[in-house]
Amino acid sequence: MNLTLFYFEYDNHLHIQKPCWEFDSAVIIDNYVSGKRIDNLASLYTSWSKEVYIDPHVVQPEFECRVAKIPAISPNDLFLEPMTLWKYEENSFQPQSHYANQSLWRSFGLITMGGMEKLNHIPGIIDWQRTIKDNIENASINICSVGMVPDKTANNTPIIEVFDTLSINEFVLTDIQKNGWVIRINDIVEETKTVISMIYREYLDDIRKIRNIELDTFTKQKLEELYFKIDHPFRQWLSSIHYEDEKDEKVFEWRDVLKKLVHQEAEILLQDGGPRDYIGIVDKDNGTVKNIATAYEHFNHRLSKNLKERGNNVRRI
Repeated sequence: MNLTLFYFEYDNHLHIQKPCWEFDSAVIIDNYVSGKRIDNLASLYTSWSKEVYIDPHVVQPEFECRVAKIPAISPNDLFLEPMTLWKYEENSFQPQSHYANQSLWRSFGLITMGGMEKLNHIPGIIDWQRTIKDNIENASINICSVGMVPDKTANNTPIIEVFDTLSINEFVLTDIQKNGWVIRINDIVEETKTVISMIYREYLDDIRKIRNIELDTFTKQKLEELYFKIDHPFRQWLSSIHYEDEKDEKVFEWRDVLKKLVHQEAEILLQDGGPRDYIGIVDKDNGTVKNIATAYEHFNHRLSKNLKERGNNVRRI
């Protein structure tokens, strides 16, 4: 569904599509140097990053050419590109990098919440999906994300391709009502990130301090391990949602899975605790003893408070 027949950003639909091969190279270079605004997708997708000059008047036994870097196109608010994730930074929207160690679903709000959140702008392809929703079937679609990891040189040469997908029901993806599926799923994504990146992280940091580990490598590793373990279950839950499903029931269904998985990881750490972990340390703030058992009890209390049981009202972020 990446065919946007009538793409309106930057008035793209009003401009003649102009790929680079329809222009003289000198004109193209002048446009880049002068910072002329690109107003059509054909020009954007065939833009140059470097120029190569071969002097036709110099005869040498060995081939020689000169390579020059062309001024980069400013990505700020460049919504002409319809398949980019955008994140608001420094008073403008910037392309959001796809991190190799983060699943696409963790950016669900950037994909779906444009117009519903003040500082969100969804990709044009998702906006087009909503435009044509009444003309397509109730089916599952795959949102694919592709990114490049560059080296750390001045050339930013791509060295790794990052690829991820997200399967979701078409009608669920386009349900942007006040209490629709998009908002509810985004709430769950943010709640899941809060449980792992704040509540579980605090538990890990307590253990790290009890063990007198200075570096936070231990915490980061355990966080990534938990995100990895919930990744497949979350994808299964998301792809199983149908438009007519009862929303609160699906929310509690995921909470049950999340709570079970987080508990399992926390209990493994508790059971693996050694004598030092149970002797603990004295908390400098209040003078009480903190050990792995008290840290687990505090973690368990916060987890239960944030993930309400069935029968209680759904907690909204």
